[in-house]
Amino acid sequence: MSLKTPQDALTLHAKVINKISFNLPPRQLHSNDNRPLATTMTINNNDNDSKTLTQEPVYYKTLAQEIDETLNEIKSNPSNPAAYLHAAKLYSCQGDLHKAISIIRQGYWNVVLPSNELLFKQQLHSAMYRFDTRIDYINRCPYDVVCCIIDQIAIHCPTITKIECLMVCRSWRQKLLGYPRLWRDIDIYNATDNKKLHFALTKVSDRVQRLRIADKTRTDINLLFKTYSFTNLTALEIIYKGKSYSNNKHHDHDDGIYQQRK
Repeated sequence: MSLKTPQDALTLHAKVINKISFNLPPRQLHSNDNRPLATTMTINNNDNDSKTLTQEPVYYKTLAQEIDETLNEIKSNPSNPAAYLHAAKLYSCQGDLHKAISIIRQGYWNVVLPSNELLFKQQLHSAMYRFDTRIDYINRCPYDVVCCIIDQIAIHCPTITKIECLMVCRSWRQKLLGYPRLWRDIDIYNATDNKKLHFALTKVSDRVQRLRIADKTRTDINLLFKTYSFTNLTALEIIYKGKSYSNNKHHDHDDGIYQQRK
């Protein structure tokens, strides 16, 4: 549109203003039932130049929710290349380049179209380059700061979170494994990732003083003690539904059975 007169400029300005959308701040925290967290207010111009105000809900999802939905999409349609690349992007946003690289490789082998091969190779090389050149902030942190962080992990974080911290990077893993207090009290009765659990226990089982496990079968417990070296273990807690026993004395408790090992 050419602007020949001041009236043309005013007309263009009015058209731009009429297309502006106003985003209000969120009215409530995120809800699991996907209730709207904000309202988008849009001013529309009708053909008869009358202005109408419409409100449309805006929904927000966490990265974890979006990843779960994308993985379900991959499961239902393994030949969709966009789903793999979207999942890799989400994992990269989480900082989990291991999973980003893994999902790209999975897509490379499952999506056999020649037109997508170059795109997957480019994305894979990009993710691997970011992984190889990532900055190790832990080694750059002052020693006192690192100690304070580990102290907070030891006090406030459950065992599953401690194990996840081992997977961040090599230097972080070395510092966590070199802090015995972090592994004195281990709670694995609700662990779900057996691969990560096995990796952690092979490194720290000799430092564990109190162990809390679930009694799935007696064989599992025996295998646990045959596989890992709990040489400093002083207390074992086995989780049952119903009653609790402590030092051969009966106690009603919902958490389970406590057995003392000398």
